Amino acid sequence: MLGSVSVSGPTSLLQGEQFQEHVPKLVTQSANVIEVNINMNTQS
Repeated sequence: MLGSVSVSGPTSLLQGEQFQEHVPKLVTQSANVIEVNINMNTQS
């Protein structure tokens, strides 16, 4: 493992459908972008 991605913010904003569906998708997308960038930089 090279790093991690986390989410922080007010608990009032990290509740319900927003937190359970939208935030995990954004975290996964961000992790995928980071992974691609790491792989592209290590292949050079």
